[in-house]
Amino acid sequence: PWSIYYVLRWLIETSPLVSIPIAASGGIWSGEDVTKVISCGATVAQICSSVVLNGYAKIHSIVKELAEVLVGMGADSISEIRGSAWGNVLSLDEIDRTKRFSASVNPSLCTGCRICERVCIYDAITVKARMAEVGDGCEGCGLCVEVCPTNAITLKPL
Repeated sequence: PWSIYYVLRWLIETSPLVSIPIAASGGIWSGEDVTKVISCGATVAQICSSVVLNGYAKIHSIVKELAEVLVGMGADSISEIRGSAWGNVLSLDEIDRTKRFSASVNPSLCTGCRICERVCIYDAITVKARMAEVGDGCEGCGLCVEVCPTNAITLKPL
């Protein structure tokens, strides 16, 4: 789920500039997520991880939720909301990039599984003696929190 924000950013940046259909994927877990990618300019939403982890019944629940969200938006079809977020999202230059959080490890819950170390895109986590340690490079993105199987990692305000 954490990755949808990257998808939304790139959809907002690129979809107004191209005249081809765009298939969005990554972090789409709900009907609300589908409306987000469509409103940012995607033509279709691809869903994989959610189905793999929750079974094919997840497709039915996503479609049902999508219909409910569209009704709540006052839209009769998905095509009515396509690109509706254009102009309503801050540009890359306008984004406040102040670092507000950093990951913190609870030693009593950490098993040293290394999942956090493998997924950290900032190389800020290392595992030593079966214990995760967060270094200064942490940007507080929260990916490690999302993937930690024992909930040993939390984000702490700076």
